[in-house]
Amino acid sequence: MRDVYLITGATGFIGSNLVRRLVSQNKKVAILTRAKKLNWRLESLKGSIGVYECDLLDKKLPKVIQTINPDYIFHLASTGENQTDAIKNTYDTNCLGTVNLIEALKLVKFKLFINCGSFEENYQSSHFAISKSTATAYCTREAQAGNLPIITIRRPTAYGYFDCERSPICALFLSRITKNKIGRVEGTYSRDIIFIDDLIEAYIQSTVQNIKKGSQLDIYGEEVIDSILLKRIIQKWEKRKGLDDGWDKNFAFDSIIRHNPNKKQALKWESSTKLSQGLVSFYEWLAENKKYYL
Repeated sequence: MRDVYLITGATGFIGSNLVRRLVSQNKKVAILTRAKKLNWRLESLKGSIGVYECDLLDKKLPKVIQTINPDYIFHLASTGENQTDAIKNTYDTNCLGTVNLIEALKLVKFKLFINCGSFEENYQSSHFAISKSTATAYCTREAQAGNLPIITIRRPTAYGYFDCERSPICALFLSRITKNKIGRVEGTYSRDIIFIDDLIEAYIQSTVQNIKKGSQLDIYGEEVIDSILLKRIIQKWEKRKGLDDGWDKNFAFDSIIRHNPNKKQALKWESSTKLSQGLVSFYEWLAENKKYYL
């Protein structure tokens, strides 16, 4: 029998790319989702994946997990709302949701649970960061105390296909494609970036490596970016395409720096996509698929 891959947060940017990659590799994929109807990121995969309508806070979760009987679990479901009336939801989803999922998984014999964390955990500067850090600590504790095959992979900011239109790089590229001048991209970008294809490959590689239970691994992209480099790469590409410049002379983009320059990376994997290659690939994809955003 084929292994079953369960993905939470599958309708999001990263989750949908992971689902697509696994389906392309002829893997048996199941997803948990709040709504049975697939969103724009996954609607083309209808019939190719098992869709289970179940929230991580639902009482029926243990029964659903037993029905799916997954071998590999990629836990990507999370939320980062910081408004006063949404803080509870952030902790419920990121902390309690993780606890509920692992407790339910104790009812089946799974091969590996990958808690998909974030570099933001290194900085307790938001409720999202605190809740994700708490979830990681819980995963590590359960792995060690219960001898469970659970690991955490913390990632930098990802960019690429099916990204959220509010993310800085996606918002910038959409403004270029729609000919709207942009002077500054909002949002604090104090981290590495990684192209989505590389991130997905790193996640998948973790399933075939003998990683110690309870490990917390950091992964990194190929390069670090700042506003000058980003503008130079895209201007050069636009010039080759014969596109108008139209850049606001006051354009600025918050610097992206490494969270951990020591790169304590235990995962035997390295990103392969050069920064210019990844940015141009994403730009071209957005130009061809702008209907999803406009």
